[in-house]
Amino acid sequence: GDTSPYEMGQDPDRYDFDSVFGAAQLATSLKAEDLPEIVKLLDSKDSAVRYWGTIGLLCHEEAGVKAGEDKLVAAMDDESASVAIFASETLGRFGPEQHREKARDTILSYANQAEGDVFEAILANNALDYLPVELAKPKLAEIKQLPKKPGKSQPRAEGYVGNLLGKIVKDLEGGQ
Repeated sequence: GDTSPYEMGQDPDRYDFDSVFGAAQLATSLKAEDLPEIVKLLDSKDSAVRYWGTIGLLCHEEAGVKAGEDKLVAAMDDESASVAIFASETLGRFGPEQHREKARDTILSYANQAEGDVFEAILANNALDYLPVELAKPKLAEIKQLPKKPGKSQPRAEGYVGNLLGKIVKDLEGGQ
């Protein structure tokens, strides 16, 4: 657009700082009694608030999934890549078996930095790295085919995905 990120952040009509900051504080409180309110964050129209909802449930691991399983399943199809990726990571790591393959496949759908956004690919590959080996290993051949460099030059981010992929493949081949 025509404005800087700073200008956007100062405009309450474009960026509701108070809501996002409140969501971040709630999500990272690590208090079990906050789980019902964290789950409600996933109902927000604001993708940044939904993002913090997924982060909060991820931080609570199995208890987070138990509190928000249905919302996390729906969030795997969120229009925001970061929301979909973190919902998928949460379910892939801590969710019941019936959601794990879709979670892995959703993460993989964002992992190709040549076809998509390099920053989304960084999130996706980081999430992939945290998935249990037994969940990720069946996709080893597909993971090996992911490009090590972004489609468009991204000087500040170019090495991240390639380095992550190298680690992921090594871990999966070594069974760690």
